[in-house]
Amino acid sequence: MEEGDFVGKLGALLGRFLIGIVYIASGTGLVGSFHGVTAMMAGKGIPAPMLALCVTIAVWLVGGTCVILGWQFRLAASALFVLSVPVVVGIHWPWSAGANAFRDELNHFLQGLAMLGGLAYLAAFGPGGFYIGHTSTLTAARPEKTR
Repeated sequence: MEEGDFVGKLGALLGRFLIGIVYIASGTGLVGSFHGVTAMMAGKGIPAPMLALCVTIAVWLVGGTCVILGWQFRLAASALFVLSVPVVVGIHWPWSAGANAFRDELNHFLQGLAMLGGLAYLAAFGPGGFYIGHTSTLTAARPEKTR
């Protein structure tokens, strides 16, 4: 393995870890403040807020873990992307917040956009070289048997 190859694979692993850990930490935080978040979601007019929150927590915890491990990677990154869009737009839309909350919601909104960009990149380009299910280059480079 060449040095550039190793650095690229290590960089992809680090990127996956950093994005995945944000979702795992957020999902864990939502569990800890379940009733308050449910009430906030109901106040914003989100239908079936308890069910929506349960789905969000499950997808964030499982999806974040899968992104870190690289297992079912594109499915996990895509699921996190799809679920994050309504969170960013529906919950953290700064232009519907009051004057006192605008700056805070704008920060959450911009951070959400950055996460969406990272998830789109991950879903488009894959997990990199170090992930569960990856075979070594020697195994992957075996010639096919000819008849």
